[in-house]
Amino acid sequence: MLTDVLAGQEHVRRMLERGLGTGRLGHALLFSGPRGLGKAEAAVALARASCCSDPERGGALGGCGACVPCRQVAEGGHPDVRWVAPSPGSIRIEQVREVIREACLRPFSGRGRVFIFRDADRLTEEAANALLKVLEEPPEGTRFILLTAVPGAVLPTIRSRCQELAFRPLAPEAVAALLGERQGLAGEEALRLAALAGGNPGLALELARSPRLREALELAERTVRLAGAPLDPFQLFALAQEMEAFQAASRTEDGGVDLIDVLLWTFRDLLVDALSGGTGRGPASLLASIDCLRQARRQVDAGANRRLVFEVLLAKLQAAMNNSYNQ
Repeated sequence: MLTDVLAGQEHVRRMLERGLGTGRLGHALLFSGPRGLGKAEAAVALARASCCSDPERGGALGGCGACVPCRQVAEGGHPDVRWVAPSPGSIRIEQVREVIREACLRPFSGRGRVFIFRDADRLTEEAANALLKVLEEPPEGTRFILLTAVPGAVLPTIRSRCQELAFRPLAPEAVAALLGERQGLAGEEALRLAALAGGNPGLALELARSPRLREALELAERTVRLAGAPLDPFQLFALAQEMEAFQAASRTEDGGVDLIDVLLWTFRDLLVDALSGGTGRGPASLLASIDCLRQARRQVDAGANRRLVFEVLLAKLQAAMNNSYNQ
């Protein structure tokens, strides 16, 4: 049975089911799209189709999900399904040579072998060229599934040998429904989190479970209070130091929370409230603040010193909020 995350990628599901049903699904597939959109889940579902032992469900996307081979695939223990991942920073030619050796062997129990490459964009040039040869002349019954969040970094000759399926962000309502089902989040809270995750259900679930999100929201609330108060350089520098430390730590974590994204979300929320007749900050001050945040986002993305970016950002937010407060 397919996961809810994969169920949101209806175009991918239809293409895979059609290809399996007609027997025309390519032996080499490239699943592209940001992390969290269900690429790995789709690869598992396809591997189950190759290994399922249920006569009625064997060969169907996802298999039966209950037989021993299906469970082995889900748990990462099926002998005919091999995951290949960077070790540590790249996929090396030795790993690809081992894949080629195994691909030439008869399957243990399934109808064929499945090789799933995580972060296929991190194949070394030597490894990519070695893989290209086996993609051009694949052993019978072998399927290669390449996963990447950066399809443009995959060797063009490899991309040309693969059938590419692009995984797309979902509508916020679909992600919010998943958050309500999985995490019990209320409608408005779930919609806000779905927007923060950019329609990425995997990321939204990580954020919902992350204590870092609560810390980021608390920092955002303090930023709003400081921005609307008289200038206090000591508070400004102390908060900038906290923000820089949070951003530095969060960037090293899986599912890390981006503080600037949370700040943008917070100020946009305040703007919606102001435009709806709410009291407090005026729309002009909030629009100016959002412009400051967007500029800070560009600077951080360009590699600027984060501590300095946050210090300047807080000073600009105070100027924006105090110069046009309630306008």
